[in-house]
Amino acid sequence: MGKKIKIESICADYSKSKNHVFDIHGDFRDYDCHSTCVVWNHMTFYGIPFDLLDDRMEGIYQGDYREAVKIGELFGCLILCRQMQDEGEDPLVICEDIDDELGCVISALSDEEDGPLSLENGNSYQNVYYIHELTMEEDYDEKHLEARIVNELSGLVLTFCHVVPDILAFYPSLLEYAPDQDNGVIEQETPGPVPGPSISFDPIFGQVLTLDKRDPDLTRSAASYSEGLADSGGYEVFVNNGFKEVGDSGVLFKYVKG
Repeated sequence: MGKKIKIESICADYSKSKNHVFDIHGDFRDYDCHSTCVVWNHMTFYGIPFDLLDDRMEGIYQGDYREAVKIGELFGCLILCRQMQDEGEDPLVICEDIDDELGCVISALSDEEDGPLSLENGNSYQNVYYIHELTMEEDYDEKHLEARIVNELSGLVLTFCHVVPDILAFYPSLLEYAPDQDNGVIEQETPGPVPGPSISFDPIFGQVLTLDKRDPDLTRSAASYSEGLADSGGYEVFVNNGFKEVGDSGVLFKYVKG
């Protein structure tokens, strides 16, 4: 469909499938938390127009989106902290093995003072759904549509992954800052398009998905980081819908219930 449409409802498509090869002589111990307790997924969102007749909705229910329009995509990860600990594993260690950014998110959520996964002041047995990236199509980059997707997310995870996450988390992309003679920081544009995630094969863990890395040499003061968050992609929508920052980590989170 070539022109912008007035949307009545949104269809979430979860069409990425996985496979697993297992030995006929093996047992359950062959499964590893790196692949079973960190569940990557991808959702595509389609807008359904107001004037679409009921008898033409059947195609959408069958995965035919010619009568709809793509409005956005989400790439995220369900982190089963409860299951990992039941199997004697540390969620932070598992996530750091998989990806630096994922480890950073779990580390922030586990902060002993402010983190919801804190052993002292929180509950480490809570499952987390981490939103790595939510992107909207140019014609539909509207806050109310993005907010509607964010608020529906826990239900979508239950529908597609059959687990209700206890916590939703998001790590905003951040503009880089450099020293300024007047106020200490100046805004700089980030370099070009970021490449997508890649999958590699590890002889121990099998297929490993690697996210885009943040520059490990990029350091920011707490002041410049906090200032940068307000301008970062998606930050406002999340904060306006109940997310709050863990300390000054830049990681945002929200309890699903309460």
